[in-house]
Formats: sequence, C-alpha cells, structure tokens
Amino acid sequence: MGISEEYIPFSFSFKTTGILTEDLEAISAINKIVLNLRTIVKCW
Repeated sequence: MGISEEYIPFSFSFKTTGILTEDLEAISAINKIVLNLRTIVKCW
C-alpha cells in the first residue's frame, strides 16, 4: 500500500522496553478505528 490521495498513513511512536500481544492488539484496534473514521468522513 503506497501513499496516494485515498491513503494517508497514520503513524505514531511509543517508547518501551517490551511489547506484549495485548499492546499489538490495541494498536491494531486503533488503526481499524482510524480507517473506519476516514471512510465515514469521506462518505459525507
């Protein structure tokens, strides 16, 4: 997936000494919410 008018990457960073499965699941959930919000806003 590249950068285009339809896709703008959502990036964030965090500092940690370790990452757990739950952390990755939370990041995935946030990404899904952002993508859904972009779709909703685009439809309006």
